[in-house]
Amino acid sequence: MTDQRTAWGHGLTTETDAGQLLDTWFPTPALGEVPDGAAAPAELEKLAQAYPARGVRTSVVTTVIDLDAAPADVPDAYLRLHLLSHRLVEPNTINLDGLFGVLSNVVWTNVGPCAVEGFEQTRLRLRAEDRCRSSASTSSRG
Repeated sequence: MTDQRTAWGHGLTTETDAGQLLDTWFPTPALGEVPDGAAAPAELEKLAQAYPARGVRTSVVTTVIDLDAAPADVPDAYLRLHLLSHRLVEPNTINLDGLFGVLSNVVWTNVGPCAVEGFEQTRLRLRAEDRCRSSASTSSRG
C-alpha cells in the first residue's frame, strides 16, 4: 500500500442513449498522478462502440480522483471500487461517503449493464438478437 492520495485510470464507461452513466470499468487503475503522455490502450479504444440492442454506447474516459474527497460521479465511484478490488488501497483508507448515492441502479446481464427503465423491451431486443445469431450459425453449418 502507499500514501498516494490521488488515483487515476483509463476506463470504459457505459452510457444509455438517454445519457445515464451505468458503470465504468478500469482494467488497470493506478495510484498517483497521470504520467505525462499516458494514452488509453488501443485495446480499450477498440471497445468503444454502440450497442443498439442494449440501448447503450461505451466510450473511453480518463478519470483522476482525490481519494480524500467524496465520490463525485459514476466514473469516480467505480475507480474507487476498482482500487479496492485490485488491492491498491486498503478498506477504510479512502473516502466512500455517498458512494451509493452516486451510482445508478443497473440491470447486470451477461452482455453488460443495462438501464433498469425499459429493461423488458431491452430483454426482448437481446433475445431477438441472440435468436438471429443462433439461427445464422446453425444454418451455415450445412
